[in-house]
Amino acid sequence: MRLCLDQSVLCWVATADDCGRPNVSPKEVFASDLTRILIAHIASPKTVRNIEFNSQVMVSVVDVFAQQGWQFAGEASLVWADSSEFDEVASSLNAITDGLYPMKAVLVVDVQEAKRIVAPSSWLFPDKPTDLVRKQVLSRYGVEELSVEKMRRQSP
Repeated sequence: MRLCLDQSVLCWVATADDCGRPNVSPKEVFASDLTRILIAHIASPKTVRNIEFNSQVMVSVVDVFAQQGWQFAGEASLVWADSSEFDEVASSLNAITDGLYPMKAVLVVDVQEAKRIVAPSSWLFPDKPTDLVRKQVLSRYGVEELSVEKMRRQSP
Protein backbone atom coordinates (compact mmCIF):
# COMPACT_ATOMS: atom_id res chain seq x y z
CA MET A 1 0.00 0.00 0.00
CA ARG A 2 2.70 2.43 1.06
CA LEU A 3 4.79 1.80 -2.06
CA CYS A 4 1.80 2.38 -4.33
CA LEU A 5 0.99 5.65 -2.55
CA ASP A 6 4.62 6.77 -2.72
CA GLN A 7 5.01 5.94 -6.42
CA SER A 8 1.69 7.28 -7.69
CA VAL A 9 1.58 10.68 -9.39
CA LEU A 10 -2.17 11.20 -8.94
CA CYS A 11 -4.74 10.13 -6.43
CA TRP A 12 -8.47 10.31 -7.00
CA VAL A 13 -10.76 11.56 -4.25
CA ALA A 14 -14.43 10.60 -4.31
CA THR A 15 -16.98 12.62 -2.33
CA ALA A 16 -20.74 13.13 -2.43
CA ASP A 17 -22.74 16.35 -2.22
CA ASP A 18 -25.82 17.01 -0.06
CA CYS A 19 -28.04 15.36 -2.70
CA GLY A 20 -25.84 12.27 -2.86
CA ARG A 21 -24.35 13.13 -6.28
CA PRO A 22 -20.82 11.72 -6.51
CA ASN A 23 -17.78 13.75 -7.44
CA VAL A 24 -14.39 12.28 -8.30
CA SER A 25 -11.46 14.63 -8.52
CA PRO A 26 -7.75 14.07 -9.26
CA LYS A 27 -5.17 15.40 -6.82
CA GLU A 28 -1.48 15.60 -7.61
CA VAL A 29 0.03 16.71 -4.30
CA PHE A 30 -0.42 14.09 -1.59
CA ALA A 31 1.54 12.11 0.98
CA SER A 32 0.81 9.51 3.61
CA ASP A 33 1.91 8.44 7.04
CA LEU A 34 0.95 5.27 8.85
CA THR A 35 -2.77 5.99 9.21
CA ARG A 36 -3.56 9.10 7.16
CA ILE A 37 -3.44 10.43 3.64
CA LEU A 38 -2.64 14.14 3.38
CA ILE A 39 -3.86 15.93 0.25
CA ALA A 40 -3.20 19.54 -0.71
CA HIS A 41 -6.26 21.71 -1.31
CA ILE A 42 -4.97 23.89 -4.13
CA ALA A 43 -8.02 24.17 -6.37
CA SER A 44 -10.67 21.81 -5.01
CA PRO A 45 -13.79 23.84 -4.20
CA LYS A 46 -16.28 21.04 -4.92
CA THR A 47 -14.31 18.46 -2.94
CA VAL A 48 -14.04 20.84 0.01
CA ARG A 49 -17.73 21.76 -0.15
CA ASN A 50 -18.72 18.09 -0.22
CA ILE A 51 -16.46 17.20 2.72
CA GLU A 52 -17.99 19.98 4.79
CA PHE A 53 -21.36 18.25 4.26
CA ASN A 54 -20.24 14.60 4.28
CA SER A 55 -16.81 13.71 5.63
CA GLN A 56 -16.79 10.15 4.26
CA VAL A 57 -14.43 9.85 1.28
CA MET A 58 -12.68 7.32 -0.91
CA VAL A 59 -9.14 7.83 -2.17
CA SER A 60 -7.73 5.67 -4.96
CA VAL A 61 -4.23 5.31 -6.35
CA VAL A 62 -3.42 3.13 -9.34
CA ASP A 63 -0.24 2.10 -11.10
CA VAL A 64 -1.70 2.10 -14.61
CA PHE A 65 1.13 0.02 -16.03
CA ALA A 66 0.95 -2.70 -13.36
CA GLN A 67 -2.87 -2.42 -13.55
CA GLN A 68 -3.31 -2.48 -9.81
CA GLY A 69 -3.54 -0.14 -6.87
CA TRP A 70 -5.39 0.62 -3.65
CA GLN A 71 -8.66 2.18 -2.57
CA PHE A 72 -8.84 3.80 0.86
CA ALA A 73 -12.05 4.63 2.71
CA GLY A 74 -11.99 7.09 5.54
CA GLU A 75 -13.16 10.20 7.24
CA ALA A 76 -11.81 13.50 5.97
CA SER A 77 -11.19 16.75 7.74
CA LEU A 78 -9.65 20.03 6.63
CA VAL A 79 -6.75 21.83 8.25
CA TRP A 80 -6.88 25.40 6.95
CA ALA A 81 -3.81 27.52 6.25
CA ASP A 82 -4.62 29.87 9.13
CA SER A 83 -4.72 26.99 11.62
CA SER A 84 -1.94 26.55 14.21
CA GLU A 85 -1.39 22.94 13.08
CA PHE A 86 -1.20 23.75 9.35
CA ASP A 87 2.59 24.05 9.06
CA GLU A 88 3.13 20.66 10.67
CA VAL A 89 0.44 18.91 8.60
CA ALA A 90 1.54 20.60 5.35
CA SER A 91 5.29 20.02 5.78
CA SER A 92 5.45 16.76 3.79
CA LEU A 93 3.36 18.32 1.00
CA ASN A 94 5.57 21.41 0.87
CA ALA A 95 8.59 19.12 0.59
CA ILE A 96 7.05 17.56 -2.55
CA THR A 97 6.38 20.94 -4.20
CA ASP A 98 9.34 22.89 -2.81
CA GLY A 99 6.70 25.20 -1.34
CA LEU A 100 5.72 26.47 -4.81
CA TYR A 101 2.04 25.45 -4.70
CA PRO A 102 -0.24 27.74 -2.68
CA MET A 103 -2.24 25.48 -0.38
CA LYS A 104 -5.50 26.78 1.03
CA ALA A 105 -5.83 23.77 3.33
CA VAL A 106 -4.78 20.17 3.77
CA LEU A 107 -7.36 17.45 3.41
CA VAL A 108 -6.57 14.87 6.10
CA VAL A 109 -8.06 11.45 5.46
CA ASP A 110 -8.03 9.12 8.47
CA VAL A 111 -7.92 5.76 6.70
CA GLN A 112 -10.44 3.28 8.10
CA GLU A 113 -10.32 0.63 5.39
CA ALA A 114 -8.03 -0.33 2.52
CA LYS A 115 -8.95 -2.52 -0.43
CA ARG A 116 -6.79 -3.75 -3.29
CA ILE A 117 -7.71 -2.61 -6.81
CA VAL A 118 -6.84 -4.98 -9.65
CA ALA A 119 -7.74 -5.04 -13.31
CA PRO A 120 -10.05 -7.84 -14.50
CA SER A 121 -7.12 -9.38 -16.39
CA SER A 122 -5.52 -10.14 -13.00
CA TRP A 123 -8.49 -12.33 -12.14
CA LEU A 124 -8.54 -13.97 -15.55
CA PHE A 125 -4.80 -14.68 -15.55
CA PRO A 126 -3.77 -14.84 -11.87
CA ASP A 127 -0.47 -16.63 -12.55
CA LYS A 128 0.87 -13.95 -14.91
CA PRO A 129 3.90 -12.28 -13.24
CA THR A 130 3.48 -8.58 -12.43
CA ASP A 131 6.65 -7.65 -14.33
CA LEU A 132 5.29 -9.35 -17.47
CA VAL A 133 1.96 -7.51 -17.13
CA ARG A 134 3.84 -4.22 -16.79
CA LYS A 135 6.00 -4.98 -19.85
CA GLN A 136 2.95 -5.87 -21.97
CA VAL A 137 0.99 -2.76 -20.93
CA LEU A 138 3.98 -0.49 -21.58
CA SER A 139 4.32 -2.05 -25.03
CA ARG A 140 0.58 -1.75 -25.75
CA TYR A 141 0.69 2.00 -25.07
CA GLY A 142 4.05 2.57 -26.74
CA VAL A 143 5.77 3.68 -23.54
CA GLU A 144 9.44 3.01 -22.92
CA GLU A 145 10.30 2.57 -19.27
CA LEU A 146 13.66 4.13 -18.60
CA SER A 147 16.13 2.48 -16.30
CA VAL A 148 18.17 4.61 -13.93
CA GLU A 149 21.17 4.05 -16.21
CA LYS A 150 19.26 5.27 -19.30
CA MET A 151 17.99 8.31 -17.43
CA ARG A 152 21.53 9.25 -16.42
CA ARG A 153 22.73 8.96 -20.03
CA GLN A 154 19.86 11.17 -21.25
CA SER A 155 20.26 13.92 -18.68
CA PRO A 156 22.31 16.99 -19.69
